[in-house]
Amino acid sequence: MKPSVLFFKMAAALFLLCNCAFAGGVDSAAIIKTMKSIFDKPDAPLSVDVVSVSSKYGLASWTQQSKGGRALLKKAGAKWEIMVCGGKDLLQTNVLEKAGLSHQQAQHLIADLKKIENQLPVSKRKQFDSFQLGEQSHHGPH
Repeated sequence: MKPSVLFFKMAAALFLLCNCAFAGGVDSAAIIKTMKSIFDKPDAPLSVDVVSVSSKYGLASWTQQSKGGRALLKKAGAKWEIMVCGGKDLLQTNVLEKAGLSHQQAQHLIADLKKIENQLPVSKRKQFDSFQLGEQSHHGPH
């Protein structure tokens, strides 16, 4: 293969990679903004620690004071909406499939989220696991 052809193929691949990473970053920022606009309180700020995005679905790990959990979100037009909050149950493929994700999307979101979460302290991951699927007492209605 000619060096110029190889260069153009590498440049195209790099462009696509950067473009996808940028889109994921924009979606991650929008998910964080959505969650904070709903749950952030002056005396109890919400921290969105990890976000994974796959197509029109997002999975985010959050903490607020001593509580923590995960949220499954779906993109509706240009807006992100929370479908359900939970804990370790949102790391189960079948739970995400029941929410409408394909098996492949569910696996991708979970694997990506776990990869990032595994870099955090065990105590933080236990916090994410502590929220019960559909629990509303801490956050209010979803």
